[in-house]
Amino acid sequence: MATTSATYLFSFINTCVSLGASHDDLWALLSGGAKPKELNNTDQNHGRYPAELILTVLAKAEALSGRPEIGLLCGEQIRPTALMDVGHALLCCATLRQAILTNIRYQPLTQQLGRTSLIVNGEQAWLKWQPKSENPEYGRRITDAVMAGYAGFGRWLSWVHDKKINAVHFRHAKPSYADLYARIFDCPVLFGQKDNALLIDLETIEALLPQANAGVLAEICARLDIKLAKLEHTGSFSELVTKILRMGVLQKGREDGPFDLTQTARNIGVSPRSLRRALAEEGTSFRALLQQIRRNLCENLLAENMPLGQIAESLGYSQQSAFNRAFKAWYGATPKAHVKAHKTAALIFDQLAP
Repeated sequence: MATTSATYLFSFINTCVSLGASHDDLWALLSGGAKPKELNNTDQNHGRYPAELILTVLAKAEALSGRPEIGLLCGEQIRPTALMDVGHALLCCATLRQAILTNIRYQPLTQQLGRTSLIVNGEQAWLKWQPKSENPEYGRRITDAVMAGYAGFGRWLSWVHDKKINAVHFRHAKPSYADLYARIFDCPVLFGQKDNALLIDLETIEALLPQANAGVLAEICARLDIKLAKLEHTGSFSELVTKILRMGVLQKGREDGPFDLTQTARNIGVSPRSLRRALAEEGTSFRALLQQIRRNLCENLLAENMPLGQIAESLGYSQQSAFNRAFKAWYGATPKAHVKAHKTAALIFDQLAP
């Protein structure tokens, strides 16, 4: 089932309420008509709802407020906080192009009503939005919101308001509030087109952003990769743990403990005891999975002639002695003896080669 993050959904509800829709009527949509309850921080920050609820909320809000343009107005109000960690990542990107590609990668964490793509053709870029619904009129409100959000986000991230979008294309027919598009996009807007797309000069999306921070971006993306793996996972616990551990190993020893069962269980959303039991039922263990990943990566790093000390650090070993013990269990020899033997074998091969 397609889902949306609670924070993204709530941002639409709050904007619709500010535009004249009934608070109780909209919040009741989340509880099947029951009186809306207060939501705790966990609900707001980590919960997920059926993605279709956004379409339901927008349709209800339009009926309640009498404002058919409500999708555009909601999109105009979207801010990074509505995207949570994804929004924070966008703030740290070096260019608008990097921000667009980052959003595309992690878009399922925010909402799964459709997907965005970036197509570069010569000196012009097409930022396209394809909703899951093939009926352009059914998806009109969310398309309005997404496209208005992209236009506003680009200007907000770059702090540049004089770089105009070249044109905007919409699949749906020209609506009664067509004049509002001119204010929001400040460019030619065409309806009944083949795609929903913003047409932008390549120079604009390649421009450097003033708040770029590569270090923070890497940290946020590491968290987002784990969330995305968890969201997209449909297999066994051992497969999910393997994905998360591999990310941790490749990040070369993060301080929050990527190789720790407790931290891994927290990332997955289960208790350490439950994770340990689930892996045992699948015939494996956390330690066995971690050791296999470390061994596989060790083989790759040895082939790249990386120094043994750096290999130990990359695999998350805080002490060289611990790495030496693990290495001997894998290969039957100490790291230095293993490397020496391979160098000797390679030398003999080179001497005997014709």
